[in-house]
Amino acid sequence: GLKSLSNLKYLRYINLSGTQVTDKGTATLAQMKDLEEVYLWASKVSEKGVANLRKSLPDAKILY
Repeated sequence: GLKSLSNLKYLRYINLSGTQVTDKGTATLAQMKDLEEVYLWASKVSEKGVANLRKSLPDAKILY
């Protein structure tokens, strides 16, 4: 799923709320350096996964 999105070089916002995405999926998101906003509420991502994503994408707004 998410790996196919990583090829979208103009992707700036992604809403993964209410999905089955996990901490493993945030590793793919972390490589998408042009992301500006990531919505993750009601997903399977843990607080630790969010913290790691915030470290990888310090300029992005991560809403959890």
